[in-house]
Amino acid sequence: MWWYFIPGTIGLLALVAIGFIVRRAIPRLIVIDVSTIAHERDAERKQAIILGRAERLRAEMFQKARIWLRPKTKQAVEAFRKLYRHAVDLEKRYRHLGPATHAVAAQEDARLLVEEGVTLVKQGNLREAEQKFIEAVSANPKYAKAYEELGRLYVKEKQWQEATEAFRFLLKMDPKDTSAHANMGELAMAEGLPVEALKHFQKAVELKPANPQLQSLLLDAAVAAKDKDLALKTFSRIKELAPQFPRIPELEDKIRAM
Repeated sequence: MWWYFIPGTIGLLALVAIGFIVRRAIPRLIVIDVSTIAHERDAERKQAIILGRAERLRAEMFQKARIWLRPKTKQAVEAFRKLYRHAVDLEKRYRHLGPATHAVAAQEDARLLVEEGVTLVKQGNLREAEQKFIEAVSANPKYAKAYEELGRLYVKEKQWQEATEAFRFLLKMDPKDTSAHANMGELAMAEGLPVEALKHFQKAVELKPANPQLQSLLLDAAVAAKDKDLALKTFSRIKELAPQFPRIPELEDKIRAM
């Protein structure tokens, strides 16, 4: 009868095996939260979409930057090449002419430009004349006559500040420039500043004491500043230097009216 126990034993063993497998699998099933699977997939999908979009935007930005920079870079390179060629040409010209020849050429260019400017002033073309004087300064920055004529033009136009700058530059180049001091004096007189004019005329007379024209300008300033002693002294000096000076009667009347 024992053989009846064989199927029961096998069934029991099967149940035990199934129980063992279920016991091992249940903890794993418990750990997995089925509700999170969809969220994780959605999050990964969204992250992938965002990363893809960022990559496309970055590529588009670089492409636009390249398109924008390409002509700018080309222009910059071309400008540099042009500047370099110009510098090379100037260097070759300078070496060919030599320093002395180059200086002489610049001096002559400035002189001719100033002559053209003076002619234009006489014709009443003041703006064109101004341009010629400025070109002369550009051709030779040390050509004093260009600054002098430019300053005189500004005085004529009553552009006091510009005239002062031109004459001051002359004095920086040469503090003993008699003409520059005289021009500064005339400018001060035009502005109604006789005391300031006296300083410049006195300096001009110091540099060229035998010039009756400078003496007469000093006398005009002395009269305007109401300095009668200086006016009388200067008048005596003019008569001593040039008894036939044309302005003597006029200057004498000015002193008498003080």
